[in-house]
Amino acid sequence: MNNKYQVYAGGIVGILLLTFALSSLPDSLNFFREEKSAMFAFTLTVIMIMLYEVRLAKNSSEKTFLRTIPGLKAVEEAVGRSTEMGRPILYVPGIMDMNEVETVAGVVVLGHVANMTAQYETELDVPVARAIVMQPKYLFCDEPNSGLDPRTAIVIDNLIQEITEEYQITTVINTHDMNSVMEIGEKI
Repeated sequence: MNNKYQVYAGGIVGILLLTFALSSLPDSLNFFREEKSAMFAFTLTVIMIMLYEVRLAKNSSEKTFLRTIPGLKAVEEAVGRSTEMGRPILYVPGIMDMNEVETVAGVVVLGHVANMTAQYETELDVPVARAIVMQPKYLFCDEPNSGLDPRTAIVIDNLIQEITEEYQITTVINTHDMNSVMEIGEKI
């Protein structure tokens, strides 16, 4: 029998014994939920196998091959084409807040795209309609009233003031609208 499978079998037996020992604790000490014991054992088994395989790969004399993600290769090609055409990159990281897995994954890819655009000196536009930072200390607004009628501009100014006061954050506004500056500005 191969040594790898002996290690697997020993690890699985150890995990099952640990699961049994945790589930047989007296009620006063038992923090372990018996109905979840199968998931607990399965999770520990997967973690043990992954850690053992990583250790084997590190100690191996063979070169480890990691396949690149095809989608990232396509992103590199798109950035290259955009750079050749002299056009900015438009990247939308996701449509949800940062507590959603899809948006977090999109921001991770955004880091890769940002590195490429910095390398090629290409402009990168990232429009966001939702919060990227969950508890910000600062709010930066670039021309929040640009192109708005006076009534809507006042609504936006009031909204910025409400957000600043409610979350007790510092707001920095870049604007040419002097009415807005005089109305809501504290330090000019």
